[in-house]
Amino acid sequence: MNLNGIHPDVRRAMEAIELPEVNTMLQRLAKYGLGISVPHMHGTDCQFLPLPDGMVAVEDGLAGC
Repeated sequence: MNLNGIHPDVRRAMEAIELPEVNTMLQRLAKYGLGISVPHMHGTDCQFLPLPDGMVAVEDGLAGC
């Protein structure tokens, strides 16, 4: 996975998927049909950016990205 140019906060979350403790959490959650997400928003060039504190976002269509 090429993580160059990705915001450091988002990159840290993406890299964490490789950690054994995160993998264990994913396996436990998967038993219940759940998962882990990375709260983010998309910049003007569709890049992943951290979601500001207090903001909630829902992805819908992603037209143009």
